[in-house]
Amino acid sequence: PSIFFRTLDTMHQLRPWFTEVQRLQGVPQPPRYHGEGDVWEHTMAVLDTAAELRPQAAQPMALMLAALAHDFGKVAATTESGGVIHAYGHEEAGLPPAEDFLRRVIGEKALHRCVKNLVALHMKPNAMALSGASVKSTNRLLDAAIEPGDLILLALADTVAPGATRPARTRNPSCGTVP
Repeated sequence: PSIFFRTLDTMHQLRPWFTEVQRLQGVPQPPRYHGEGDVWEHTMAVLDTAAELRPQAAQPMALMLAALAHDFGKVAATTESGGVIHAYGHEEAGLPPAEDFLRRVIGEKALHRCVKNLVALHMKPNAMALSGASVKSTNRLLDAAIEPGDLILLALADTVAPGATRPARTRNPSCGTVP
């Protein structure tokens, strides 16, 4: 899928059709975790990885749209302080641009809800795994997800996209080694 967006970019056609995607260009990310570069490059890598995982998805279209929109909030949320780049709260900040994007390209309200749910929750599975979250907390997250399996696929695509650096594995006494 990244070929499509890269081709539109070379033709200077991203802005009229995919403004939110074009805005990702040049938005910095911490090189320690994002060796692929800016948010645009990261999103293209996540999109391609999600395409490989798509056959496993309950809602393949929602997975792909969420992969495209998952970091829209980094445009507004990214800050740099003392040479350290952060994008705290980018999940919530990404909901309005995701809604604008979805309203333009898709009319199906159930699909809108599912994509926005995936965007809002996309950071939580990996954060919970790294912190050794309890089964109860994990179940609450999965209950909050419209498509729990697709949320896991999106989190996986966000973590294993080429150029991304996986966080160190930790040991959770109740679950063993987790990513």
